Amino acid sequence: MPMGLHSIFQCIGVTASFFAVTLLYPYLMTRRKLTGFSFPEKLMAAFAAGNAYIQASVCVLELLHISCGITLIMMLILPAFIFYRKQLARFADSVFGVFIRFDENVLGFNAFMLKLSRSVKRYISSKFRGRSAVFCIAEILLALCSAAAVIVFYGYALTDSFGYAAADTAVTNFHWRWINADAPTHSEWIYNLCENNLYSDGIYPEGFHWTVYFLHEVFGFPAYTVMRVFFMTQVLSVSLMMLCFLKSVCKSSFLPYLSVIVYTGSSFFVWDSYSRLYAALPQEFGMMFLLPLLYFALSFFKFKGAEEAAESGGGEESPSPADEPAKKGRRLLEKTKTAVKRPSTQSLIFFTAAVSSAMSAHLYCAVIAAVLCVSVAVGYCFRIWRPSCIRKIVCAGVMGIVIAMIPMVICYARGIPLQGSFDWAVSVINKTDRQSKARVGAPTEDEIKNYSSAQRWAKISERAEMYLPGESNPLNAYGFSLAKMYINGMVALLLASVIFFFIFREFDYGACLLALGTGELLLLMLMCLDILGLPRLMDANRVCIFAAYLLPVGWGMLLDAALRILLSLISYVVIGRAAGMTSLNIVSFAAAAGSVALMTCFGMWRSLPEITCLETNGAMICLENIIRTEKHDTWTVCSDSDEIYMCKEYGFHYEITELLRNIKEKKENVTIPTEKVFFFIEKVPINYGGTGGGGIPFRRNT
Repeated sequence: MPMGLHSIFQCIGVTASFFAVTLLYPYLMTRRKLTGFSFPEKLMAAFAAGNAYIQASVCVLELLHISCGITLIMMLILPAFIFYRKQLARFADSVFGVFIRFDENVLGFNAFMLKLSRSVKRYISSKFRGRSAVFCIAEILLALCSAAAVIVFYGYALTDSFGYAAADTAVTNFHWRWINADAPTHSEWIYNLCENNLYSDGIYPEGFHWTVYFLHEVFGFPAYTVMRVFFMTQVLSVSLMMLCFLKSVCKSSFLPYLSVIVYTGSSFFVWDSYSRLYAALPQEFGMMFLLPLLYFALSFFKFKGAEEAAESGGGEESPSPADEPAKKGRRLLEKTKTAVKRPSTQSLIFFTAAVSSAMSAHLYCAVIAAVLCVSVAVGYCFRIWRPSCIRKIVCAGVMGIVIAMIPMVICYARGIPLQGSFDWAVSVINKTDRQSKARVGAPTEDEIKNYSSAQRWAKISERAEMYLPGESNPLNAYGFSLAKMYINGMVALLLASVIFFFIFREFDYGACLLALGTGELLLLMLMCLDILGLPRLMDANRVCIFAAYLLPVGWGMLLDAALRILLSLISYVVIGRAAGMTSLNIVSFAAAAGSVALMTCFGMWRSLPEITCLETNGAMICLENIIRTEKHDTWTVCSDSDEIYMCKEYGFHYEITELLRNIKEKKENVTIPTEKVFFFIEKVPINYGGTGGGGIPFRRNT
């Protein structure tokens, strides 16, 4: 089988397994218990809870030194037996009854297929009940376009390069272009988990490694295979969470798909803002949980306000839009008999799960999570100061932090030191890291202190122009740089929130607009902290990744608000009443389809980048063939350190530099433990540092 096709099948298997245990399984467990949640909200809840549970299961079993495939499977099926014992028994009886009747020829094959097709048809029709067939077709069409954008602009890397992905490593004036040289280190941590060795290289957030380890142990995927193809799973997850978030907050049905298409395929963004998505990395893994975190913080205040309004007796007679939360809250309270089943309490639970997952993934994701929490506090500044709100949301956030910190504290108490990446994070703040040293002509601290307000704003605009515009953005020719669009869009979000607060009286919608505008403002400030004379918490090229992720979300909300305002004005002038949802959906579909058409006409799609690797296609093909055809533990690969952990469970590895050193020193005994030895030789050496110039290719022939 060709290696490209083999990689596609591996990616499909890994992605299906990941979504099965972190999305489908939790959704089936929680869908009937989430009262008042829409389908996209339930998906975000299931995703946050599923990932948090998987990571917690691995962590607990690792601390007890009993982690293996069997114990992980037992932990996986434990919630089903706790919450659905009777339902599972009835389901098993019905399923086995059908197959027994089929086996005994009581139920024929045609009758069996008819029964199955009717069940599937009944389930699908229940999901689309009450919706126009035209709208369903339009939504399916845009969903396919969004999926195609993800597959085309990211999936091609599966067939183009088979090793660990890397990028151009040129160091320019203010750019440090990354290279994924950490893949062998991540693989080492994952395989050490197989030996119940938690934090083997020191204490560091390992949520990403716990997830890869879980897929390796439960489903049998080799860890190096998951590391190669998991980037596609991450991109799909990040895009799905963006779609679910916008479907939950926007009033129109079709604009969320446009935001996903713009994020995954447009040329509006600089290469630094999406290059890391072509590799499986912890920071990009943590991006999956940021929008669920933001949404469940917003939904807590929304549901809490509705419940308090219902308890106070508001909205019984008045048809005012301001009294709609009270009516909705009364309906929710009628359905929920206990406080735990209230949507506000459930939102806090999933908010806690999202905070824990984000903090367990990467240090930078914890910083962005804090930024989003501050933006929510600003958005709901009129409600957060109520004791019943601030006490619960703070306790939920602290609980998420504690859950993420407990394994680190336990291992630190056992004497395990901190991992070196904490020293790197401190060096970023102190400006002693290599990225800071590589900046040619960067202003000194004394120069920054003497900046005037105009100079600071000019430097902020320059920084925004450097990290926000796309390298081939066609709008730049017309004077529409993305940095200006970012700043103007941020201001427009703040103004739109004022309109919905005071004119439409839709406080929750206005709070969401205000929170997104504040979040974009805080990310811009985070990108320019050194210019403002403050300690730099993150590199600007890392902040731009999150800013580019939040930017299409803000655009989608802004366009949704603009369409609502415009339609309301036209409707009141022409027909004397507010426009219905049908008009909004028609206009939103026209806007989404028209935007995609304009992007195609003006060439606003990004070009497919050339993905270079630190491991050649030839090395991966040879290694896959060796593992598939040779008996385990009967062969040795002699190569550099890239393959050291790929061979760990199947054969032996001898580092070629060590072999050459032993030969050079003329040692008498150089022992290789197997009869068969495979040497991987680089005909064209890889430029690992990327600073030598001369166009030395990364790929090598083996």
